[in-house]
Amino acid sequence: MKKMGNRHLIFCVLLFILVSCSPAVEVENGITVSPLVGTSPVSPVVTPDLPDSAPGKATVWGTLLVLDPMFGAPQGEGGGLYLVPVEEPLSDSQELVIPDFDMDGVPKAGKLDSTTGEFAFFDVPPGNYQMLVITSVGKFPIRSTETKQWLNSLVIESDQRVDLGRVQFP
Repeated sequence: MKKMGNRHLIFCVLLFILVSCSPAVEVENGITVSPLVGTSPVSPVVTPDLPDSAPGKATVWGTLLVLDPMFGAPQGEGGGLYLVPVEEPLSDSQELVIPDFDMDGVPKAGKLDSTTGEFAFFDVPPGNYQMLVITSVGKFPIRSTETKQWLNSLVIESDQRVDLGRVQFP
């Protein structure tokens, strides 16, 4: 009877070791990111070779890090990254509110690489925007990994090329 208990204990310890050895990527500022939900190892930020937007419109790009796999990845029907128009820029001291919007009427990332997390919006009209991600779990705001500020007040001008760098949710 005691022998069977020891085998069971050894099995549990080995199982724990195998499960806890799942791959993860350590980000510069100590954040652990799961590569299983569309993220990638941190690489130097370079200006991607993106096509130009139409005259008077902007191009916006960056890299999305999914910090908690429980929140899902922005894939599937309705999932994605969106720039939602807001009437005027919000200050950082204002309460963060996720606005209601029609997904068909707002800019959606036309490119979202599920392996690297790279995204790009093309032909964005000038205006004030809040960046959101929609997953199968819900709508979430996006924040910069460098400044930790919510991207709730993006002022986009015509003919602009905007590099948001690395952004994260939740």
